[in-house]
Amino acid sequence: MTEKKRYIPDLVTILNLFFGFLAIMKILHDNYLAAFLFIFVGALFDSLDGKIARFLDRESRFGKEFDSLADLITFCAAPAIMVYKIYLNELGLFGMGISFSLLLFGAIRLAEYNSALEPRQDNKFSGMPVPAAALTIGSFIWFNFTSTGGHGKTEFVIALVLIISFLMVSNVPFTPFPEISFSKNWFITLRSLFVITLFILFIIFRGYVLFPVMSLYIVNNIFFWMVNRKDNQYIHYKER
Repeated sequence: MTEKKRYIPDLVTILNLFFGFLAIMKILHDNYLAAFLFIFVGALFDSLDGKIARFLDRESRFGKEFDSLADLITFCAAPAIMVYKIYLNELGLFGMGISFSLLLFGAIRLAEYNSALEPRQDNKFSGMPVPAAALTIGSFIWFNFTSTGGHGKTEFVIALVLIISFLMVSNVPFTPFPEISFSKNWFITLRSLFVITLFILFIIFRGYVLFPVMSLYIVNNIFFWMVNRKDNQYIHYKER
């Protein structure tokens, strides 16, 4: 049984990869909301594989590399294809280049992490995590479909893609999404209540909520970076 446990984190990573594959299949059939749902589910599995590996004491070089390859498909390739197919397919090479930036800079980010020698730091990411980037793109599409029945303006998408692409390879520190706890201190308790409230609002209002939350996440991290950038010590740290 102990020997079998070594495969559990990799099975979770396979599920991440599988849902990324399903997302691409749905994009090819113009079912973009289903594609975003699969990307979202992939992000849930991605948040678990590293935690499970550490809990079982089964972290490995293979698991790290496999996780990054799965992330490249689910959070870089799938959003890039979706952006191109919805917004940019009529813009020729320019549209291809803008879409490709999500895949390119996501791949660079993941490669930088895998080759980094710096010690791990748990309280921040250096640059925007690729799952957060994918969720921002997907939630924008969902938000516009829910609010207007359309997909939003191409010009806004181009700006959003370029900003996200830059943030993925930047040194802007991004905090992980907060854990929920009611046993540490009053601030974490209040933050946990806020997160639970957002989750309830997400269930009730669905597409109206996630994109504003992701936008707030981005703006909040950029703001604190601008305020504290003289004191920040940057390291490369990725989402596992």
